[in-house]
Amino acid sequence: MRVLVTRAEDFAAATAERLAAAGHEALLAPATEIARLDAPVPPGPFDALAATSARAPMSLASGALPAFADTPFYAVGEATAAAARRSGFGSVRAGEGDGAALARRIVGDLGPGARVLLLAGEDRKPDFEAALAAAGVECEVLEVYAARERSGWNAGEAASVVRAEAALHHSQRSAALALRLAQGAGVSAAFRRLLHVCISIPASAPLREAGCARISVARRPTDAEMVRALSPTA
Repeated sequence: MRVLVTRAEDFAAATAERLAAAGHEALLAPATEIARLDAPVPPGPFDALAATSARAPMSLASGALPAFADTPFYAVGEATAAAARRSGFGSVRAGEGDGAALARRIVGDLGPGARVLLLAGEDRKPDFEAALAAAGVECEVLEVYAARERSGWNAGEAASVVRAEAALHHSQRSAALALRLAQGAGVSAAFRRLLHVCISIPASAPLREAGCARISVARRPTDAEMVRALSPTA
């Protein structure tokens, strides 16, 4: 199957490899571009670090890493945990892919009064931070990257939409942006007819609102499960 990959280039290659291993052809048409931010680290100390995105630990400035190398690092899932380990963090604890569950674990491990530094993107949902605050855990945020909307797809990317049979969407925002980019490139009809595989139910919402009829949601919010959803009988 020819599969459109709309995630940013830094992670698209890994998805393309996974698709190839499953017998699919990846067609890359990123909806966003990643910009690394250089915001100052809030003053510590912190009882733990946390991240709900695999991109976050990879984006922390290398000069800040030594201060946190041994600080407990709570990762939302195994992919984020693996990224944290590759980035040099030494005490990494992987969750099950759910931000609410990760917040509950942090509260259970550290208790009220703890201070947590969340490594995050500029665009994010506030649920994780709100859950910690409601439990009496202070959550400081360090924005380490931004996913910038692309101004448009080039001719090759637009042609990939026409050739594709399916598309993968890794977030609600990227799905909405992909719809906008398809419209701007004049390939909206071709885009809507695809089988759209989404990482979560919220990620599928813009597609449903746009009238896309063929939508599937991964059983778990991971890249591997999204690829598996392309061949549900396998």
